[in-house]
Amino acid sequence: IIMTIIAGLKSHDSILSKLDTFKRKRKARLEVEELNKESRQAIEMAVSALTTDDPKQYQLGEGQERSFIEKSSQGVLQTVNEVLHVSESWASQRWTAERIHQKGLVAILRLLVVIARQFKPKMRFQAGIFLTVIIARKLNGKLEYRYEREYITGVTEILPGQLFHITLYSLAIDEISFCQPSASFEMNIQ
Repeated sequence: IIMTIIAGLKSHDSILSKLDTFKRKRKARLEVEELNKESRQAIEMAVSALTTDDPKQYQLGEGQERSFIEKSSQGVLQTVNEVLHVSESWASQRWTAERIHQKGLVAILRLLVVIARQFKPKMRFQAGIFLTVIIARKLNGKLEYRYEREYITGVTEILPGQLFHITLYSLAIDEISFCQPSASFEMNIQ
């Protein structure tokens, strides 16, 4: 029997063992690729289920209720992230609109606004910022839904500097009520 020497291989058995090794490595690589593909699909399916905008697509039992964030209101979270100087990629790992909403988005955003004001009192949030929340419920076999505004900041916000002036003004009014004001004094206050 004539043996052919191939770079680093000295026998027929070693050629078969090398081919077997290559086959096992290729099979392992294909399994890893398949697993990655399946996990990507699972993540995409989970995310697409969270971003359903049409309340008619939800399968609800009788009397059940479900709420989710309207697509146009999801920009509110992006604005909050910008105001807090948080990158979208960092924030999306820690809080997305869907994740926060599952734990009570409105309450969490209100907390974020309060925290932002606490640590940076000069930061201003516009008054009347709200989310439009869609609440879907199935009654008598029919799917009903309604829109509700959930305010993140109050409609009439009191700025930190204004609180001092309002307090002084209310104290002054209380003090004035104890004395007999003259007509000219009343006109000067107004």
